[in-house]
Amino acid sequence: MLRLIYTSYAQNEFTQEELHILLEKSRKSNTSLDITGVLFYVDDAFIQVLEGPNQVVQSLYETIQNDKRHYHCKIIEKQSIDTRFFQDWSMGFCIIDKSKVLTLQGFNDFLYKKIQNVDYVELGKGISKLLNIYKDCCENEL
Repeated sequence: MLRLIYTSYAQNEFTQEELHILLEKSRKSNTSLDITGVLFYVDDAFIQVLEGPNQVVQSLYETIQNDKRHYHCKIIEKQSIDTRFFQDWSMGFCIIDKSKVLTLQGFNDFLYKKIQNVDYVELGKGISKLLNIYKDCCENEL
């Protein structure tokens, strides 16, 4: 099994309705593909965790990269796993208040500077903290 975490930026800000449509389609597709994970949306930026069979996750990520609704997909973490972190979530979802993540090292650059000079190692550390902080909170927002 594989866990892949990536970030990207929305071409245009998503409305609540667009996010819910995206989420519903993702949940249906992911269930059929045996994919689990979570999608975070922070001030026109996406952070997504995908977990599942290696080839399926890799193929899904390639499809995601070609989606014109966002740009600058960047893999933050890609690792073999024995256990899923989000084993019960076909696609968890959480809109995060930007002010709550700006204290996590790496997020200032990611959210404010967009692509320029982002330290993705530091951002990866921040995302790991974010996953642990928000797992329980997001479960209540699904």
